[in-house]
Amino acid sequence: MRRNTWGRAAVVVALAALALTGSAGCGASCDISDEGNPPEIFAGGAVSDRGDYASSSSQGPLLWFPGGKQYQLVHHLGFTPLKPEVYFGFAQNENRVAPCAGNSCEIRCWDDQIIWVKNDTCTDFWIVVVANGKSPYPIARCDGDNVDAGAPATESGAPTTESDALTDAAIADGTPE
Repeated sequence: MRRNTWGRAAVVVALAALALTGSAGCGASCDISDEGNPPEIFAGGAVSDRGDYASSSSQGPLLWFPGGKQYQLVHHLGFTPLKPEVYFGFAQNENRVAPCAGNSCEIRCWDDQIIWVKNDTCTDFWIVVVANGKSPYPIARCDGDNVDAGAPATESGAPTTESDALTDAAIADGTPE
C-alpha cells in the first residue's frame, strides 16, 4: 500500500512541476512585431583604416538589444560590406562576446549605407555588429519602413546639417583621407 501512495505522490509532484514549468517558462509575451518596434537609425561606430566597420569597440559600450529591437546601423563604409556579423555580449561593457545565432539576431538586409538587424525573440542582449570586406556583387538597396540611410544621421539618429551631409557624402565617396 505504501508503495502505491509514494507512486501517486510522485505523479502529483511531477504534474505540478510540469504545470508550473509550462506556465512560467514563457512568462508574459513581448511584442516583437515590426509595427511595435520601428527600426532605430544608429550612426555611431567606427571604420578602421582597413575599411572594417564596428558598431562599438571591443571594450564597449555594446548596443542594448532587447526583444523586438531593430537597428539600422549606418556604417559609413561607402560600399556594400561582404560579411556583416553580429556578436552577443552579456553586459554593456563586456569584452567577451559570442557569435549570434538564429532569430535573436536577424540580419534583415545590408547595402552600401546600412546594416539592418532585428532581435526577433523576447530575450534581451547586448550586441556589437562588425562588417569586413567589400562585396564583389551589386546588392539592391534595403527598403522598408524607416529606411532612410541616405539621409545623414547623428549617433542619436537625428538629422545633421547640410554641411555635415556634404562631408558624409565625401567620406562615403572616399574623397578625403
